[in-house]
Amino acid sequence: MESASDSDLGLIDLTPQQRNLLLMRPLFQLEFTKHAFSGGGTELRGLLAPIDTNYLCLAALCYMMEGTAVALGYTLAQVQQYLAQLVGCMRDNLTPEQCTRIADIVVDALDNATNNYQEHACEYFHAPSGTMRTARFRLTTYEPDLEDIYRYRPTPEGYLLLMGILDLEVEDHQILIERMLQLLIERGRFDQAYEFARRARVLSIEHRQQLRDFINQAWRAPRLWSRAR
Repeated sequence: MESASDSDLGLIDLTPQQRNLLLMRPLFQLEFTKHAFSGGGTELRGLLAPIDTNYLCLAALCYMMEGTAVALGYTLAQVQQYLAQLVGCMRDNLTPEQCTRIADIVVDALDNATNNYQEHACEYFHAPSGTMRTARFRLTTYEPDLEDIYRYRPTPEGYLLLMGILDLEVEDHQILIERMLQLLIERGRFDQAYEFARRARVLSIEHRQQLRDFINQAWRAPRLWSRAR
């Protein structure tokens, strides 16, 4: 029986799926290497072994996403404190210092601290060109707000890691709002959910008003609109 050649089979372009899958690589890398982790001295050797670091990484991104709803993000200290509390719930035999250390390790993994905070870089096979390519991305951004306070927020890739598993478009603001409200309500943060819904409503009203004004301008000056197009 003859085997089909590459040209007969063809190469399916799976680039979007591959790139989405690679967003998980930093999480998997931490999970797979945690048993050998010994940073900070012998007293921390094996500290991560019983910890589900995948959960902590996703929880960190989720918390940062929540921060964009109530502020412009959460500070490093807030993220560290939140993760340290989670670690304490996962293992009640750890000291506060150990919980904080694990929180730091998780944040460093998301930030790619071991590679000097550069973009994560993962190789993949690009079927259309038949060559290996490198996907570069960041999962978090750490930037100052209007008051020059540095805050963490997920990048578009970070949002995609949380929601893109369902193949949702991050740019779809309505889906993002609904998902954010659902998360806040599920976590019992009703005051924050209410405030986020109020802000979303204000933005929606402003957006509708801008569209209405734009349509009115086009209606009043159809020739200008025609030339603009």
